[in-house]
Amino acid sequence: MAQPTFTCFACLSIFNSPESKKIPPSTMDSLVQFDELKIITCPECFFSFSTEKVCEKDLEYFYSESYSGIAKKVGKNVQKIDFNDNWYNPRYLSQIELIRKYCELNSEIKILEIGSGIGDFFRTLNYLDIHTNNYAIEPGLDSHPSLKQLGVEIAKKTLNSKSLAELPKSSFDLVVMSHSLEHFNAIDISDILMGIYNALSNGGHFLCEVPNANLIKYPDANDLVNPHLSFFSMESIKLYFL
Repeated sequence: MAQPTFTCFACLSIFNSPESKKIPPSTMDSLVQFDELKIITCPECFFSFSTEKVCEKDLEYFYSESYSGIAKKVGKNVQKIDFNDNWYNPRYLSQIELIRKYCELNSEIKILEIGSGIGDFFRTLNYLDIHTNNYAIEPGLDSHPSLKQLGVEIAKKTLNSKSLAELPKSSFDLVVMSHSLEHFNAIDISDILMGIYNALSNGGHFLCEVPNANLIKYPDANDLVNPHLSFFSMESIKLYFL
């Protein structure tokens, strides 16, 4: 029986995949559909992705209503609303220091964070006494009180491939997407990135962070990155930005 043929979404290589992996059980909540997903890896650029697309309506419901477990972003929402001005997150501090090498952060800058959670990026900006115009796309309704308390305008409550592909043109000077892109179906990644590119102003910047999840080099990496749908290697993430 002939093996099925696949086209890599990152490098466009055509390949047969005799082996696939299943997403292992996770300590994080996930959709029932994840239990049946088969993950394959491109032998050229080592990008891994599921052989079937997960329904976007199911994903939207999951991330707005049920995303929890050990990585639940809103677990300390109430406490963080009361944090004083000396609180900051070291992870976002390092992001901001990297951004400042390429982009001046001032009161004229419009920043959009995609998948902002409760707003630790913006909270860290406040710690640094950096005043910018801040916007967020965050499906988790529990996060919205914290974002509003920080003065962040919620640009969209819906986070899916269509909403990102249809962002308003030339609207933001900086877009931040930290550990969000891997949660989307691989077939939608190119449209998402094109939507973000179009949303940037002339000379705008995009900070994108994803896990290093080369499943050939690190075969057990997906034990740690559930419930992800796209698994980027160093080689494949570069291809999306060429």
